[in-house]
Amino acid sequence: MYRLIPSGKLTPKHASAVLSSRLGIGFEKLDRDAFDPEKAYDKIASLGVKWVRIQSGWQKTEKEKGVYDFAWLDSIVDNLLRRGLLPWICVCYGNRLYDPLAAETFGAVGCPPIHTEEQREAWHSYCRALASQYKGRVGHFEIWNEPDGQWCWKHGVNPAELGEFNIATSKALKEGNSDIYVIGGAICNNAASFLDKALKTGMAEHIDAISYHMYTFDEADSVQACTAIRGLAERYKPTLEIIQGESGSQSRAGGKGALRVGAWTPRKQCKHLLRRLVTDLSLGVKFTSYFSSMDMMEALRGKVGDKASYQDYGYFGVLGAEFDEDGVATGDYPPKPSYYALQNIAAIFAE
Repeated sequence: MYRLIPSGKLTPKHASAVLSSRLGIGFEKLDRDAFDPEKAYDKIASLGVKWVRIQSGWQKTEKEKGVYDFAWLDSIVDNLLRRGLLPWICVCYGNRLYDPLAAETFGAVGCPPIHTEEQREAWHSYCRALASQYKGRVGHFEIWNEPDGQWCWKHGVNPAELGEFNIATSKALKEGNSDIYVIGGAICNNAASFLDKALKTGMAEHIDAISYHMYTFDEADSVQACTAIRGLAERYKPTLEIIQGESGSQSRAGGKGALRVGAWTPRKQCKHLLRRLVTDLSLGVKFTSYFSSMDMMEALRGKVGDKASYQDYGYFGVLGAEFDEDGVATGDYPPKPSYYALQNIAAIFAE
């Protein structure tokens, strides 16, 4: 900073004072009770971002066949809306009631309900009920999470299966609310060939946007991925919008999850956050979501009854945490330097 002259300080904006923004943040894994949202709502609203990605948690909602209890998700949605934030829902994962693999998997992660007629019908009914439940409150729904990763499509990734799943799920959601905006993709490996095969099923006609995840050390990778996705969108449906649904880095070494081999520090996390978000904005995405609000368990490969399998902590949060014996994020969730970096960039790019 040699010879630079301070000219002032940015004034942070509260989400309720921001009419529109293309910046968002992840608030995922509450379907697995990874943290206490009550201690995070006000801090997230004070960031000045607008979009908040949450996960629907079919298994947490339907614990008895045909009976839906949305109370837990209602609380999250209403708390975010009350603070001027815009929740969008990633519709996932499986359900132990219908799938033996889901019964063995922590949070039923990566167990798509596509193998039996009962699974497909139960998923269809759930999606219809979900969209209906949030009519007038949530308008954007994303289908599944990282289906091109073995951890989230555990029986083996298959682009044709994904395309057909997107078509069926979109139809079910729109039965519950014909006005919703449907997001497909949520891909993490960003292989154009995989997405191309999924789109060949006719998937594009049933979605409004394609989302992708981008964990990278080099922003050039994001430019390449977004350009390839936009090219496919132009081929299959030119009106498809592009959403960057997850990107981030950790604030310390030794964490689990993406980019875990990096020698991360709080300062490096700040620099990476700023570069990534500015790159996304320059690429013209509809919006971009930073992962994540909290330090928390990764919990993508967990097994029921084996705590060690999901006590795999990632330090991606702009809020820090400690962890209890069950792997739940505890403490006061103090802001990291990256929190203030995101708060400042949100103030610059508001409206």
